[in-house]
Amino acid sequence: MTNTFFIISAARSGSSAMCKILGNATNVKRYLEPFPKLCLDQRNAYRFGTDKVDFDSVCRTKAELIEKTHAEGNLYLDKQPNYIMFMDQLQQYFDAKLIVCFRDGRDVVASFMDWVEVRGKELYLSHEDIEGANYVDPAQNPWEYSLFRPQPGTAMHEKWKSLSSFEKFSWYWNEANRLILNQLNKIASDKFKIINWSETTPEDFETIFDWCRFEGFDLETIQNAYYAKYNSVEERKAGTSKFPRHNEWTKEMQTKFDFYCRDTMQELGFY
Repeated sequence: MTNTFFIISAARSGSSAMCKILGNATNVKRYLEPFPKLCLDQRNAYRFGTDKVDFDSVCRTKAELIEKTHAEGNLYLDKQPNYIMFMDQLQQYFDAKLIVCFRDGRDVVASFMDWVEVRGKELYLSHEDIEGANYVDPAQNPWEYSLFRPQPGTAMHEKWKSLSSFEKFSWYWNEANRLILNQLNKIASDKFKIINWSETTPEDFETIFDWCRFEGFDLETIQNAYYAKYNSVEERKAGTSKFPRHNEWTKEMQTKFDFYCRDTMQELGFY
């Protein structure tokens, strides 16, 4: 019987909100991005192949916290944006269930743009992304390094530095979610549950609780958590969202976004 759960998503796609909402269950202990962070591991696995990463060692490190949580009588729940390349390995190693979150790519791109413009986050600003970058060593900004980039030798890699931040975040959303969909093809369908944030309401969380065997579902608590804007620029007290929501985008913005994301948006039901 599964007692370990991992939340999977691209960055800025609602995994923090999902973890905090489900963390209201009375028989669960939840962790937001516990050690190891896997920033370098994920990107290196993407660049060079998962066989180049000692993921068994990573799992043994994670197992210490998971076993401690189980010994305390709790189910284990955590989220990491850096699980994408290791979904099937995580599931098999821990006999885990995966809660996979998909968010409308237009909202993700707008969120990224706010993260940069309002919070001042340095994303896609390394030597891989722009000329005259402030840093070269991934250890200087490991979370930023973990973001996928086009592979050397591809046409997209050749023009990457000329793209705007908006275009880079659009490309990232598409690539991250294609990778997730490909990973799901390797995993038995009863081992994961897909959450489409555009279709999920607070009431739907009762079904999610049941699937996970989480106890203590309370609709009012879930509603309060659902509308709390977890991990937004507002919650982080960094200001208010400034980048236009997608219903305010220009035709040029929508065309650029669709160039990278249309097919995946259609496959995930956002179009």
